[in-house]
Amino acid sequence: MNRCGWLVVVSGLLFTCANEVPTELALQEAPLRGGDWKTKAWKAWHGHHHKHWHRCRNNPGPEAPSCAWSNYDEGLSGAAATLVFFDPRPRGVVYAASGGNVFRSTDSGETWSPRGSTYSNITRLDVDGADSSGLVAATGSGIKVSNDSGASWTTISLSGVQIEALQIPIVQPQRVYAVLNSGPLLLSTDAGERWQMAGTNYPRGNTFGLSADPRSALDVVAALQFFVPDRAAYNGLGAIFRSSDGGESWKNVYDPQTKLNALVRCPANPDVLLAATRAGIARSRDNGLTWTLSPIATATEGSVGVVVNPQDCDDYYALQANEGPRHTRDGGASFSEPLVQDLQLLTAGWFPGSLAIDPEDPTHLILCTHSGFYTSYDSGEHWSPLLVTVNMNATEIAVSQHRPTEVWLTTWGQGVWRRASENAAWERVGIDRLPREYVASIGLDHASRRAVIGGNPPLFTADGESFSETGTPGVATSSTFHPSDPDVVYMTTQVNGVLRSEDGGRSWQEVNANLPRWATNASIGIDARMLAINHARPDQLFLTTSGQGIYRSDDAAASWTQVLPSTEHATCLVLIPQPSAAQPRVYACVSGVTMSKDGGATWTPMNAGLPALTIFQLVHDPDTDRLYASTGRGIFVLEPDEDEWRALDPDCESLTRGMALMKEGGQKYLVVGAEHGVRRLAL
Repeated sequence: MNRCGWLVVVSGLLFTCANEVPTELALQEAPLRGGDWKTKAWKAWHGHHHKHWHRCRNNPGPEAPSCAWSNYDEGLSGAAATLVFFDPRPRGVVYAASGGNVFRSTDSGETWSPRGSTYSNITRLDVDGADSSGLVAATGSGIKVSNDSGASWTTISLSGVQIEALQIPIVQPQRVYAVLNSGPLLLSTDAGERWQMAGTNYPRGNTFGLSADPRSALDVVAALQFFVPDRAAYNGLGAIFRSSDGGESWKNVYDPQTKLNALVRCPANPDVLLAATRAGIARSRDNGLTWTLSPIATATEGSVGVVVNPQDCDDYYALQANEGPRHTRDGGASFSEPLVQDLQLLTAGWFPGSLAIDPEDPTHLILCTHSGFYTSYDSGEHWSPLLVTVNMNATEIAVSQHRPTEVWLTTWGQGVWRRASENAAWERVGIDRLPREYVASIGLDHASRRAVIGGNPPLFTADGESFSETGTPGVATSSTFHPSDPDVVYMTTQVNGVLRSEDGGRSWQEVNANLPRWATNASIGIDARMLAINHARPDQLFLTTSGQGIYRSDDAAASWTQVLPSTEHATCLVLIPQPSAAQPRVYACVSGVTMSKDGGATWTPMNAGLPALTIFQLVHDPDTDRLYASTGRGIFVLEPDEDEWRALDPDCESLTRGMALMKEGGQKYLVVGAEHGVRRLAL
């Protein structure tokens, strides 16, 4: 019988049932010999200087380029941060992490600025000893450190491996515990130079929390969700395991028979641990040996989190998606009603929010939800919004020809926003009128104020003010209004293919004709992404799909013909008229950009100059015949009669998604949804 009982492949690396991890997983950049994970050893990795990316929204230093982009986000507030915490070293410093991006505030959360990116999802962010500029992150591609407050990062161990949990005991910092995604617990006793499996019976599952006793590096507690091998999935149930011999052996110390979502240890008394479960908050007063549950009656099944006052272990908050935080001051004997005064709550989703407690003033809280950042100075009794934008996830920006100064913004998690006129600020469309936070698209009628909002299910508006459900299930990935018939509207959906309305959007019917059904990300269906109408021949439609290529219809969706192979993942699409030709130029986002001049009979890749093949959106400027592409590496433009793309201010913008052209005061602008808000460039 093998000692560990594991056979796991992670990031292409084989973990065998030998206790020693293969040498490929040893530290690849260089060893931290005799290093202290909390002090100067990490600094050795930053002896060479990196050329950092500067963005205009930073406080640029003398090396920052001159950026032509300008802010266009007055009034905008949103957050997609999954982690917020106060740095206990310098007063007033707060960090937030969203995906791989790191943000910092130096005034207790009132204002924020982007610092840098690990370019991989951050699962844990922590401080590095007494040096106020040191940070360490567990990421989807290894363990990374920064010595400049998150502006630049270096991978120091487990490069390319997805880390779910990381613990570095204060009393013995060269001993490091790391949990891989859905995989084993690894142990290093030399600050990450070499790794081995920790323990003979660590359960197979997803580790939501890992805590080492700051007084003894051998006492470790873990919260897991179990994996069921015969179903190749998680069963939804979790338990808490404890080791007193440095991970050599593990014992199940608490089985709540429900999901576990978080595990924290109280800084004021390391014997106190708290675990968030779907039933309430479990508490241990004896370093994880025994547990008691404090039930919480909740109206939803959303995820639960827990945050403890660093000065008082009886004072903590339970976080519940869709309800708001609940507060206890008596160790869980009683909880307050949800603290929602002046707090805009989510109506859908599972993210419970991220709460941070000021270590200098525990009545001062910062709460991050998908609706934005909020602050409280009375332990959550009252909240005030913080007008900051941290990694707002823009999905689409739209400008109507009918009202050319009115700009719409849809987001994934922060709702729908509108800028009504040249001098107006952004205003969010209220949840009471448009109850959607996760919105994939918006389609505007260029002849009126009608619009289709791609929520789940989609919404329709005839006046831009009141919204009603379309009656169609699923998510609308795009919507297109007929150029001359006001009664005809098309909608593409993630599962139900193409729908058409012949009464101006009041009712909808599927028009999938001979489109095949296939296994989509959501279910078995037709994952349609974008539809474009040939204005010269309105019965001719082009359709992109996720997984089945591109289709064309010459009879207003009565039938469809595939014009690009079914193996292709096609997303965005734009048609450009060719006055002297029977067919328009068709540009589609397929492994970069591909183009057809003959109705889809033949296609030509158009990727010269593009650094990446992930394209989010294409926009055509009819006045200049320029084509713009938004990508994960910025905005690129293709000039008329050219076959190579060039970057627009590559040092100023990186990840951009939504994109549109607008005119204001006689000036044309390109408007984009960037990592940190909305930006625009005078053309």
